[in-house]
Amino acid sequence: MNARIFRAISRRYISVKKTREALAAPPVKPKEIYKKNDKELFQKALLERNFALARNEISNIKPTFYELDKFIQLGLTDIRNNPKSENLRFIEALIKENEIVELEYFYKLLIGYTKLQDTMHLQSLVNFMMEKDILLQEGIVEVILKHYADNHQTEMIQELLDYLRQVHKTTGDREPFPDHFYKYLVQSEKNPFNNLSLLSKLKTKSPILINQILREFANHGSVAGMKTMMPFIQKDQETFNILLHGYKNAKQYEKALSLHMEMIELGITPNHQTMSILIDMYCKSGQVDRAFNIIKEMVSNGEEPLVIYCNSVLDVYRKHRQFDKCQEVFELIKLIGEPDSTTLNIMMCLYGFDKQYEKAIEYFGQVKQDKFNIGTMIAIALYNEKYHDVDEYYKLLKKHGMLPNSKIIHSMIQKSIQTNDGFDFYFQLGKDLGLLDSKILNLMKQVKGQEWYDKESKLIE
Repeated sequence: MNARIFRAISRRYISVKKTREALAAPPVKPKEIYKKNDKELFQKALLERNFALARNEISNIKPTFYELDKFIQLGLTDIRNNPKSENLRFIEALIKENEIVELEYFYKLLIGYTKLQDTMHLQSLVNFMMEKDILLQEGIVEVILKHYADNHQTEMIQELLDYLRQVHKTTGDREPFPDHFYKYLVQSEKNPFNNLSLLSKLKTKSPILINQILREFANHGSVAGMKTMMPFIQKDQETFNILLHGYKNAKQYEKALSLHMEMIELGITPNHQTMSILIDMYCKSGQVDRAFNIIKEMVSNGEEPLVIYCNSVLDVYRKHRQFDKCQEVFELIKLIGEPDSTTLNIMMCLYGFDKQYEKAIEYFGQVKQDKFNIGTMIAIALYNEKYHDVDEYYKLLKKHGMLPNSKIIHSMIQKSIQTNDGFDFYFQLGKDLGLLDSKILNLMKQVKGQEWYDKESKLIE
């Protein structure tokens, strides 16, 4: 967008050109008398880029324009690395007091206040810039609007947008006003139904604004809200995906399926986002066969579904112990690409927790040996009462320089109880790593007794 739409509508407070000329001018003779060592300390602090020291000394001297510029630049650099509200306000006061209008300074201050989530001082600075007609470029406007939206400051957004529209109107800019700014007005509302009034208030009916309001209803799973937007939407890939997401959140799966059929009838090609929504929806609703059919349809159409989609289907079949279906999905994954770590882990669990231990080991041999997969094999070995292998997998974990998580520690302690071997070692390890909880302590109490439990529970607390 042409930056001219936000240029000043009356006089500029002090032009950037004038400011730069002042900075290049010979040092101004100070009116106040100051100690020589104060001046030297200040200059040394600037040279060493010590903002804290420079800030302490600047109040004791009358800096030249050049020194003031250096100090502000140093302060803004320090703020970027370590933002502090008092430093931001100190520099802001200096800029205003010395009537400096360098846009870069104002923008860095605005960004600093957003990082600190300091809405009050951000709004104060924005009001000052609007009052003095200081240029507001599109990029910084986006930063301000996003902060207001995240903090549900609807009135502040409306005030800024009204100002920008007035600037746009007064300057007679031929470029259209950026309607995408209104998405922040939509996002700021906690109640999405309040956004419906925007459609009557605003002259624009841009797809960006319409889709943003529609998206808010979809995120809330509000079918009634989505229905009110239907007369305004353009039926394209983006709006269909938003509607599908809304029906999924509302758990109205039949409507989502009907919408998917409508997409196909209209010749709108579903993209990966569409497929992701549909597959996730069917997996969670227990209609995993439908999800798998979508994947197979993609393959038959020459598309390559993401492995993550297949893993979602595979895991649902695993939970239902449908071995044939799991194997079918696994073969499909190999057809379209390489099974990833998650795929192989699911297959390990499928067979390992069905007492097909050797089959689980076969898949473990193909997978990356990280904490997640080794931990899974420890649990599988325990389930299959392969206690010697539990120790071997634990050694493998240590060999790779990985610490066990709480799930692994719990499994190891359970194993030590069952075998009456190594309990003290694993219990101490879990305690040292801070991975013990009341659940495991209660389990130990059955073995060690109440006296032991009372002692250890106090130590851990």
